[in-house]
Amino acid sequence: MEGAAHPFEFSGLISKDGKMRAVFNLIEKVASTNSPVLIIGETGSGKELVARAIHERSFRASAPFIAINCAVLSETLLESELFGHEKGAYTGAVSRKHGLFEVADKGTIFLDEIGDMPQKVQAKLLRALENRSFRRVGGTRDVKVDVRLLSASAMDLAAAIDTRTFRKDLYYRLSTVVIEIPPLRDRRDDIPVLVEFFLKRLERAAGGRRVRITSSAVDAMCSFHWPGNVRELEHVIERSYVLSEGDVIDVLDLPERLREVNKVASADALVPLEEIERRYIVRVLKETGGNRTRAARILGIDRKTLYRKVRMGQIDPADAAQGQNTT
Repeated sequence: MEGAAHPFEFSGLISKDGKMRAVFNLIEKVASTNSPVLIIGETGSGKELVARAIHERSFRASAPFIAINCAVLSETLLESELFGHEKGAYTGAVSRKHGLFEVADKGTIFLDEIGDMPQKVQAKLLRALENRSFRRVGGTRDVKVDVRLLSASAMDLAAAIDTRTFRKDLYYRLSTVVIEIPPLRDRRDDIPVLVEFFLKRLERAAGGRRVRITSSAVDAMCSFHWPGNVRELEHVIERSYVLSEGDVIDVLDLPERLREVNKVASADALVPLEEIERRYIVRVLKETGGNRTRAARILGIDRKTLYRKVRMGQIDPADAAQGQNTT
């Protein structure tokens, strides 16, 4: 295509899309500053890669980059992980523990899924950002640190503020600069580029086993909606590479969800992509009897992302489950 951009690699991020080039330019601008950066994007879109790119281009690059997912720990454990604790602070605290803020001193700490951070820890984080110090759990003295904070969220933090599950004052502290990563479905020209990149990486890891992919298989991937974004695409390529027979990946080597959605997209070419995605989610919920955990696993997304898509698509999981035995 005339004027089409060439693929560009930027700290592990691969793209030829103009929207991603804008993201790369913003990374370059903010890297040399100390400003907090909030990275917004769907699950699997590359938020941690963006955070690492900022760190690697900053004057803190030789210091630690520490990442933690706020959604996977309880309130007590998350507070202890971030800020450490003193001996005897709670049952099981048999010795002093240095938290990640201390470990990341002079470097960068990346808080992923910060929208899931409990309110108590939000308050302590806000104080640490304002004072550049904190107290270990059970401690009585302030610990000074020099840390740059990067954070990320797949949820709508504005909605979380409205429901009072996320502090507005903390949001303002975190969002001095906001970088929004477009979902893969909004930059489909990147799909063939990423497919080739992942295949070459697998070839190197497998000692040189070369596998090519047919144009039909690439077209099927370009028609898919990719709820799990680049991470899901990477997993699909790895699966297809491992399971393919011979040296060619064709449409039949792709997971069923890609083949089925491709058929629907071909039959309903004029139907909006959001409606195709909604129909597919309904079908998977029917097949799993409304079991969201299994449905999310089949779709290649986490449960929270599925809940959000069910809510936004006005899908009634009970109706979907009732229809599981219908033809």
